[in-house]
Amino acid sequence: RTSGQIADRRGLLWGIHQEMEVIKRNRLGLGFIASLWLKKQWPSNPSSKSLPGRCQTTVVVTNVGRSFGTSPLRSPDGEFSTGNLRLDSITMLAPMTPFLSAALTINEYAGELCLALRYDSRVLQKDAARELLERIVASLMEWLGESADSAKA
Repeated sequence: RTSGQIADRRGLLWGIHQEMEVIKRNRLGLGFIASLWLKKQWPSNPSSKSLPGRCQTTVVVTNVGRSFGTSPLRSPDGEFSTGNLRLDSITMLAPMTPFLSAALTINEYAGELCLALRYDSRVLQKDAARELLERIVASLMEWLGESADSAKA
């Protein structure tokens, strides 16, 4: 995203929502994973496999969606269970790549939304990373409140 796209918060959220709808509707998530695998298999010159010398992506946001959403092992309350074992919660983490400052992963499990932030401690100090995550949560809560209010109107 460019700084102009980020400045228009509502437009940014709407654009992301629209992109995610296209990805879900056309099942492009698996296509992206397949393209990464294919790129890894593709013959290339050895020097191109070296690490990049600069930042190519600053922040990544990954929306995994509902965890185990279609599993036959899901209980009625949405938890993954088998026999006497039950998974109470799950945290998913996006991979970190060289020069990536932060990776935010969003997933839903048993009706609860989970956000996890990984960050490069050379770029963000622990307190700054915590503040970033708190601001993201506050913004999401505000946006969800606004969405609920507009749905009632």
